[in-house]
Amino acid sequence: MFLIAGQGVAHVERSKCRWNFGLEGLVYHHLKAWNDYSGHPCSLHFWRTTSGKEVDFVVYGENEFLAIETKNATRISSADLSGLKAFGSEYPDAKKILLYRGTEQRMEGDVPCLPCERFLRALIPGQPLPDRAWQRKRTPQRLTLNV
Repeated sequence: MFLIAGQGVAHVERSKCRWNFGLEGLVYHHLKAWNDYSGHPCSLHFWRTTSGKEVDFVVYGENEFLAIETKNATRISSADLSGLKAFGSEYPDAKKILLYRGTEQRMEGDVPCLPCERFLRALIPGQPLPDRAWQRKRTPQRLTLNV
C-alpha cells in the first residue's frame, strides 16, 4: 500500500496502516478544495512538538487561524485533546476543533467536537470555516451546525 506524504510517496505496510490515514486524507482534500476556491487562500500546515504532541491541520490566513485534530473514533477521551491543548497554550489566539466519527456535537472545555461528516458538508468556499457558525448556534441542551 502506498500513501502520498508531503512531496513524496511512502510505502506503508498494510498491517501498520490505520483508517485514520483515510480520514485525515479526506479532511485534507476537503480543506484544500475549500481553500483553493475561497479567493483569500490560507496556508495549511501540520504542527508537532519535540515531545510528540501534534495537530493534524493548522489553517492560517488573514481571517482564519484554526487548529484541527481528526480522530477516527466514535467516542472522544481527554487524551484526544492533548495536541490541541498544547497548540492552544503556544498560540492562544487560534481556534481549535476536533473532528471525529461520532454523532454528538459537544464542547470539551473550549474545544468544539464535531462529527466529521457535518463539518465537511458545511465547508463552503468563500465562507468562514464551520466552527464559527456552530459556535453561534447554541441551544440549551445541544449545539447545532447548519448543514
